[in-house]
Amino acid sequence: MKQFLIIFSLSVLLFSCSDPKRDLVISFEEINGLDEGDYVIIKKQDVGTVTEIEFSKDYKIDVHIHLDKVDHLPRDSKFLIAKDGIFSNALYVIPGKSKYALKSSDHVNGKAIKEIDWGKEFNDMMDESFKKPAQTQDSMLHELRDIKKEVHEVNEKTK
Repeated sequence: MKQFLIIFSLSVLLFSCSDPKRDLVISFEEINGLDEGDYVIIKKQDVGTVTEIEFSKDYKIDVHIHLDKVDHLPRDSKFLIAKDGIFSNALYVIPGKSKYALKSSDHVNGKAIKEIDWGKEFNDMMDESFKKPAQTQDSMLHELRDIKKEVHEVNEKTK
């Protein structure tokens, strides 16, 4: 009985230490000075850290991150490396809308930029989402409803 409790306790400890939803790998063409220990930021909040940086087989740079304050990220999230203050960089995450979460085995690409222009990044994401075919009829209907609402609001303002 004592051995069972010891084995059970060790297995619980091992499984609680690793959470694959919270450890991700993002590939970049360049990382602009990002270092291990730099912050992972969502909406101006530090939610994790860069744990490792390595070259991949295809000569991209794989950035390993651990999320401390977020349990999961939607699959369509965007990952950007940019300046965080004067001297340091950070990995910024723009959460997506997908119902499905990223897993550590998913391949995700990121982008390194010199300075974040949030308006441009938002417009680029919107352009990209309209180029992709809609995944379901529900998402198409939701987008059409939003467009109809915006057109109605513009019409009301121009009367």
